[in-house]
Amino acid sequence: SYIYTYDGSDYPRVNHHFEKIENGSIFEHKERSLQFLECSDDNFYFFSRIAKSIIKIDTEHRISDVFVASAEKVAIERVDYIVFIFRKNPFDKGVIEVYDLRALKVIDTFVCEGEGASGMYLVSQAEGKIFFTCGDRLMVWDGHYLSAPFPDRKIISYRATHSGVYISFVGDDALYFYDSDLNNLKWQR
Repeated sequence: SYIYTYDGSDYPRVNHHFEKIENGSIFEHKERSLQFLECSDDNFYFFSRIAKSIIKIDTEHRISDVFVASAEKVAIERVDYIVFIFRKNPFDKGVIEVYDLRALKVIDTFVCEGEGASGMYLVSQAEGKIFFTCGDRLMVWDGHYLSAPFPDRKIISYRATHSGVYISFVGDDALYFYDSDLNNLKWQR
């Protein structure tokens, strides 16, 4: 119900501008290090990179935390109303939390044990699933659960398509093509 524009010309402060479609009323918020996530019921949700939290700002400019990621390293990826939050403290394993912006709660958690787990990369969608990498592991969100379908195999890369998923594994010269559920190997070359 809003048109959103982003103006970074006063960097490092960024102006987030929202205009309500039905009556033209305007809401603006100018601040550093905010990433817009979602607008719902005249509440605006952002990720604050400085505070490492998801915050809510209402039309009266009242700010409240809705999720605080207490960790030294925090990275996020948003797809629709789902936010994947990677957090890690020194000497700990990384953790990915799946945060639902509609329910305003964590709906799944997954410990990332892969080497080099420092965030989430190569996010893509296909066949109703969200795919990404965390370290050297392929991660899949099926709408209910986050999983690492190949727990004993490190991946080099992948590509998800409407007809299946291409995967190359570390230490293996073959390219594998699986169905979109990653249950059936269609071919390898």
